[in-house]
Amino acid sequence: MQFDMVGIDPAIANAFRRILIAEVPTMAIEHVFYVNNTSIITDEVLAHRLGLIPLNADPTLFDFKTREEAASEKNTFVLRLQVTCKRQGSQMVNDRVYAEDLKFMPMGSLMPDETGCRFAVGQQQMLPQGVQPVDDKILLAKLRPGQVIDLEAHCIKGQGKEHAKWSPVATAWYKLLPEVVITKPIMGERADAIAQECPGLFEVEGKGKGRKAKANSAREHPKLLEKVWAISDMHAARPLSLPVPSRSLPLAPLQLACSFLPRVGDVP
Repeated sequence: MQFDMVGIDPAIANAFRRILIAEVPTMAIEHVFYVNNTSIITDEVLAHRLGLIPLNADPTLFDFKTREEAASEKNTFVLRLQVTCKRQGSQMVNDRVYAEDLKFMPMGSLMPDETGCRFAVGQQQMLPQGVQPVDDKILLAKLRPGQVIDLEAHCIKGQGKEHAKWSPVATAWYKLLPEVVITKPIMGERADAIAQECPGLFEVEGKGKGRKAKANSAREHPKLLEKVWAISDMHAARPLSLPVPSRSLPLAPLQLACSFLPRVGDVP
């Protein structure tokens, strides 16, 4: 998603960026309970990998869970990972463990006494589509024949300011939005010259001697902005002298203004 913020200070745009990264709640794996792990990846490293998997779950359906609060269907959902690598003939089955191998458990934990997670009701109605990773092909581990990973992952609601795993998946960023304005009409051959020098950024309107240059959206042509002379500040522009390649003409400098407006873009 992209949107423009016009007429604000860059500091405000940066504040929005930081809020999106640190304050937007998401769901992530917080607790991992192992039944068996005979892979070469240690429990701690695998748990860290699991926590960073982005999950496609609506956080508004869940409450924040405090440390003292018990896990329930209102603040937690459970994923199960159970994979065993076997050899079938000359091939190995389940030698790679992916995020798609995480299975949603709508009735909660299968080990309530060990995990302390008890659901009063199932989550079939709350999550009719279940819970899936954003990308099914995130590699979690590689196994050899006979190796097993069997665990439960308990997911809760959190914010990026507490841990990076709760930050939104997409990167929130902002940049200054360029705007090129022709402050004095550019007519005739001068219009042809600037349209040839900066194709796309400028185009010629009309025909004959009355044709003039028109400035298009600078957002679509960032590399051509280097040909527009830099300005001293956001309100005063310096002139750009543009030669005509085909013939030498005694042209006055072209009058262009280039300003930059804060823009926030690519927000999850």
